[in-house]
Amino acid sequence: MIILASCLLLAVACRPPEPDAFAVTFHNDLGQPVWLALCTSDHSATCEHPSYRSRIAPGGSVPENIAPDVGTEWAVQDKDGRLISCVLLHWRHYPGHPQELLLSKAPPWSNPCPDTTSAATPST
Repeated sequence: MIILASCLLLAVACRPPEPDAFAVTFHNDLGQPVWLALCTSDHSATCEHPSYRSRIAPGGSVPENIAPDVGTEWAVQDKDGRLISCVLLHWRHYPGHPQELLLSKAPPWSNPCPDTTSAATPST
């Protein structure tokens, strides 16, 4: 029993630590310029006063850092700031590699934003 416990302790202790954040790249495949806005809550009604916004040209991409076990809500807005779609991201653990997200796969904006999206492939 002591040998089994020692082996388990060694296996856990030798596992590399998870990074504080990892990259998620948002790809604009919508054919129009958009704004990607980080909402201040993961249950935002309108994503008013986002933490920040990034402009993404058609065919362009923007990498963002995501922390494991922290939920974020992102709004995709047209060039005039109207809400197009939303993305909820949450990975319990680092997925082991950077993630890619196509904006065309994000669900239409709604309140609340759907908690599932085929835009990215979250890991458990």
